[in-house]
Amino acid sequence: MLESRRRIIQAGFFDGILHKVAELMDAKPQNIIDVGSGEGMPLKRLMEYRNNIDSAIGFDISKPGVNLSTSELTENRFFCIADLANLPFNNQSIDLILDLFSPSAYNEFNRISSKGGHLIKIVPNSHYLFELRKLLYGDDNPNSSYDNQNVVELFMKHYPNAKSHSVRYTFELPAELRNDLMIMTPLHWGHNAKQLSESEIQTLTEITVDVTILDNKF
Repeated sequence: MLESRRRIIQAGFFDGILHKVAELMDAKPQNIIDVGSGEGMPLKRLMEYRNNIDSAIGFDISKPGVNLSTSELTENRFFCIADLANLPFNNQSIDLILDLFSPSAYNEFNRISSKGGHLIKIVPNSHYLFELRKLLYGDDNPNSSYDNQNVVELFMKHYPNAKSHSVRYTFELPAELRNDLMIMTPLHWGHNAKQLSESEIQTLTEITVDVTILDNKF
């Protein structure tokens, strides 16, 4: 799963999201943490868009994810296993907290954020991976779409002055990445998910990316 996710992201699947995140960031060098950094590729690409001016730590509870991330180590990028509820970072030491599809611990985020720092949380919308969901579950199954409004409302409850940005685009999937797309998500494990044939998987010539970016300035 992690290796498939890495190949998809290397091909540019999250580029539209990460370009917007880079656009929202301050121009000066930042201390970044990536919450639930997985295999490390989103953080790597974000730092490349920023010309590697920042220092960053990615953390995850998954040891395989952190092990895979370490193949991408540089002098200004580090990965570790950490507990979201008890983050191993000093008070007011982090300029950007990046939360891409991961759980949040707002009390800890408030503690570690620097004055004037950013918290950027990315939440998938109902049409995220819509084409894959439709193949796996059909049109009428509740798993074919979902509503993350509760996640957005909780964020806005904590940060009522936060801004919201919608990002939606279609990513063209080359044939060699279509199996990777299915493997990289837990969707195919879901109840009533259809077991797709190779010919069905190869119909996924494009896929929708549809997210909300929540941006709070401390």
